[in-house]
Amino acid sequence: MIVNTLIDTVRAPMGTARLLEGHSTLQRARDANLTCDQIRTVFPDVADCADEAILGFVEIGRRLIAGEARFKGKAFSAKTSTAFG
Repeated sequence: MIVNTLIDTVRAPMGTARLLEGHSTLQRARDANLTCDQIRTVFPDVADCADEAILGFVEIGRRLIAGEARFKGKAFSAKTSTAFG
């Protein structure tokens, strides 16, 4: 799974930068006590996102950056699973 992550990063370096920029911006907005409604008004890119989506992105991003969470991908194997059809 580490290889897949590295490939994704190399293929889309701007995507990685946008993830960090988006998290940082939304975290600062939350730190400034903006509500989700205010965030949707200020940042039209999240106008269609529910409160739970905004808050979840900020919280999971915070945990990843702080080193409190890590998704190693061990739940997925490289082999094709036939469990779902």
